[in-house]
Amino acid sequence: MSTVFNVAHLTGNLSACVQSLSSQVSDLRAELDDVKSRLVVLESEAPESSKVVFRYIIDEVHKKIQVKFGTKPEEQLWSTYLWEKSSNERAWFEDRRLGFAELALLSKEPNIDFEAGNNAAHHPEPALVSRIVGEESESWRRLWDIVCSCAQPALLTTCPSVLQFPEAVLP
Repeated sequence: MSTVFNVAHLTGNLSACVQSLSSQVSDLRAELDDVKSRLVVLESEAPESSKVVFRYIIDEVHKKIQVKFGTKPEEQLWSTYLWEKSSNERAWFEDRRLGFAELALLSKEPNIDFEAGNNAAHHPEPALVSRIVGEESESWRRLWDIVCSCAQPALLTTCPSVLQFPEAVLP
């Protein structure tokens, strides 16, 4: 006894199933993108999110500066280390438009928001960082630019290729 299969019929059914699944996957991706964009807005509106973002940016810029100029001695204050490096390596700091305002943000000193040891619990999403930084001063944008201009492949995947600032922030 032999079984006869209608290949055209089976292929047609399989093709219809694949198209249906493909359509469902597209719909789910669109819904997921919508949920992610809403989450970014909610996170950026939470006051603690800004602190996490600023801590992350400062830590990443500190890492870049230490890779470029050497590790900061444990007992040395960030303000002293940054002043020495900016005085001795003026061109590097000027090329990145890092002036007194940016160096002040990078200084970890007692009694400021970014005290040593106050590390962020996680790495914020690049879209969240871009949104929060976009609502802040030019100094924060310059620091974020340094994080995104890194040569380390691992960090390149965390930086958006173009900062997306809210329209209200753009000139």
